Amino acid sequence: MALSLAFMHPDELKFVWPLLVSWSLAPAVAWWISLPLDTPRAKLSLDQSVFLRKLSRKTWRFFETFVGPESHWLPPDNYQEKPLSVIANGTSPTNMGLSLLANLAAYDFGYISTGKLIERNGFTLASMLGLKRFKGHFYNWYDILLLEPMQPQYVSTVDSGNLSGHLFTLEQGMLELLDRKILPEQTFDGLKDTLLILRDSITENKSKEDGREQIASKPLIEEIDRLLGELTSPPSTLSAAWLLLDRQTRNVSELLEPLGPKVDDEVLWWARAYERQLLDHLDDLILMAPWLRCQCGSWFIPSMKRS
Repeated sequence: MALSLAFMHPDELKFVWPLLVSWSLAPAVAWWISLPLDTPRAKLSLDQSVFLRKLSRKTWRFFETFVGPESHWLPPDNYQEKPLSVIANGTSPTNMGLSLLANLAAYDFGYISTGKLIERNGFTLASMLGLKRFKGHFYNWYDILLLEPMQPQYVSTVDSGNLSGHLFTLEQGMLELLDRKILPEQTFDGLKDTLLILRDSITENKSKEDGREQIASKPLIEEIDRLLGELTSPPSTLSAAWLLLDRQTRNVSELLEPLGPKVDDEVLWWARAYERQLLDHLDDLILMAPWLRCQCGSWFIPSMKRS
């Protein structure tokens, strides 16, 4: 085209050459802007990674504590600790969507099992389906105890859009479960996070002067360090994983016995949380691989699609 224009209308070439150059370079420009971006990844130290993982476990405690049968599996908007303990019994589409994704994130971190993830999301979605809506749209605020819209009743496009995005993300996360192992590697990382917080709470309890009997912290910390050591190298077979979880469940039960009634509330909560976490993964493992009760054979951990 440029050659024909140069021979037939040379006087007009000076007006159109910028367009011709741009058109000629268009394929190269399209290729260049379509290249994947080299996104920089954060380089965290071991201490930073441990700090963030413990923070994520403490964050999950909110959903673990306040999203359950009492709230019809719907998340409260907020919780006030001081000066008085108060729960805001209202929730929004954004809160509901974030609660569903919090369950998925808790699974990814190893804090809950596959079965618990499906159970919690199932209960929440069932409650959401029973809520009154306006032409299919959720109202912006609901009372989680009465399961009724709060006054004034209105629909928020922002919250509805947030919920839509959350549900799309949840769908992809749930579909990926088919290719996950029955007992994923992050299970043991999640157990370590809870144990580390339990260890911290015992250490912090030593400095308290509230009239309670101080815990004999040294034997407890030594036992926790031993449990942490067992989690350092995750087992590669189902039978080995079952034996480890079963052994630690019995050990943590024995760990709770000498604590007594005057133990610090935080220490007791995290000790019981660790026990619940172990039992959750153990029950899910037995559900998916019931033959492990006979403790026979060494089975490599398959994905749930194969099982």
